[in-house]
Amino acid sequence: MSYEIKIKIDQPKIVVIISVLIIIAAGIGLYTEKLKVNDLAIVFATILGPIFAIQIQSFREGVQRSIRTEHEKNEEKLQRQRLAFRQMMAYRANPLDSMFVQALNVIPVDFQGVESVVNAWKLYFAQLCKNKNEDPNWDEHSNDFRAQLLGSMATHLGYSFTTQELKDERYFAQAHLDDMVMKAEILKGAHRIFANDYPFTVLAYVKDAPESNNVNNNSTRVE
Repeated sequence: MSYEIKIKIDQPKIVVIISVLIIIAAGIGLYTEKLKVNDLAIVFATILGPIFAIQIQSFREGVQRSIRTEHEKNEEKLQRQRLAFRQMMAYRANPLDSMFVQALNVIPVDFQGVESVVNAWKLYFAQLCKNKNEDPNWDEHSNDFRAQLLGSMATHLGYSFTTQELKDERYFAQAHLDDMVMKAEILKGAHRIFANDYPFTVLAYVKDAPESNNVNNNSTRVE
């Protein structure tokens, strides 16, 4: 009856211990002349050969796994960078939009290590933090720094745009602008009424209407 013993050796410490024990045993065998040099070579080839082969394979798999993990991280980071760029490009005609602001705020995270983009972001951020009263050309300068930032992002991601294109080629529908202005005026009026005790004027008047079946058809209109 024969038995087959399988030992899984995948820890470097275990391999080192086994190797040391084998070497010690081989040394004792040589010293006591129970083993010859040829026998020792056969022992090493038979025992240590498979062990080192397993370690080499384990090391190779570890390197491949690290490369694959690093590639996945880089791909995920690139996708986030592209998303931020597309979002800022989509809303560059209206940089006050929350979508543009969100993408702008994640640039130091998603583009960390990309010096050209981070430096352009710092310049644009500094401009946004300036008081408009201190810079009579605040809008123009902001547009310039915004175009430079988008240009740096585009270059890093492999897109081709000129700074002038990023400044001028943008579209914002007039109907959207009118809608924004109207909503802003409504909100300002509501704020004056409810927060500042601004008087709310109500005008009522009676409009002549034909009478029928003794029902009062007078209507009251509130403006």
